[in-house]
Amino acid sequence: MAPTVASATLDENTLSVELDSIIRNTKISKNRFKVKVNGKKVRVLSATIEQDDSYVELELQPKNLRSIDINSSVTLAYKDPKGDQTSKVVEDVFGNDLDSFSGYGVEIVKI
Repeated sequence: MAPTVASATLDENTLSVELDSIIRNTKISKNRFKVKVNGKKVRVLSATIEQDDSYVELELQPKNLRSIDINSSVTLAYKDPKGDQTSKVVEDVFGNDLDSFSGYGVEIVKI
């Protein structure tokens, strides 16, 4: 069963994506993620997974975030390539890939 996103929160320039299962600690490609603020793309600088955790941390370019306020619309998308990859993708400890999604609403925690 593929992991799914449980929540996504933005705290300054870190976007934390919580999944419903433990994620395999591997390098993932930041290019798989797309973040938009009020419809405009924001650059993802890095994507990391902590060992034995269910979070993916995305570092966003701070200058693109200057105009964010509590009323901003922030969305997240993820693109999983076709087939079964074992590197540079988000997958749980059982090898199930996170499915592609778009338009996931991000909660703004702190500005």
